Amino acid sequence: MGDSGRWEDRIQRALIFAGNQKWIFDAWIRENHHYEQAITTRPVATGAAVSDHTYPLPWHLEIEVGVSEFARGPNTPIPDDPFASTAGRVIKALDMFITLKELGDPFQIQTGMRLLSNAMIATIDVEQTARTASAAMFRVGLQEVIRKGTQTVTYPPRADKVTTNQASKKTAQGQKTTPQTQQPALQSILKGIFSGDDAQRQQALDKLASGGAGTP
Repeated sequence: MGDSGRWEDRIQRALIFAGNQKWIFDAWIRENHHYEQAITTRPVATGAAVSDHTYPLPWHLEIEVGVSEFARGPNTPIPDDPFASTAGRVIKALDMFITLKELGDPFQIQTGMRLLSNAMIATIDVEQTARTASAAMFRVGLQEVIRKGTQTVTYPPRADKVTTNQASKKTAQGQKTTPQTQQPALQSILKGIFSGDDAQRQQALDKLASGGAGTP
């Protein structure tokens, strides 16, 4: 590692940056990191980019820290104690964790292994026993918020009372038929049969018999 020094010295510098506050804990017991990648379970076409079918899941971090009623740093007293309160440092620390969780604003946390930006508190567990009445152990689960840039597409304004998508006019339901029109030749033959004289009637019947009216 690029940072020299003992592991104990390095993890004692782990702290939370929330707004203008810097939280330094009396004891930094444990940190557990979990990072996972989601990979498709469906077949990927040959020649397709496999990177299009996988994406990173949020980074998860669980820390276990201790706060006591005595303001002490690793080697010297804390000059600006974030947990100082007349109600007690343990109660103040719990209230600060709850407030930070409920605010829902991402913050930074620096651990002995990694700086986690855009972190949010997911779970809070606190333990205090009869043997540790003057202190409390906090187990806090944190999750990274993955943020990506977005683009906004602006369309030109639409003219008043003009729409591009209009619904079709409603029609009565039921079977629809197309009326058949009689051909002019057939009309002429029928007129000769019913309105003409004997010669015209005979001529119309001859046309009808020979198929002169055409196919309707």
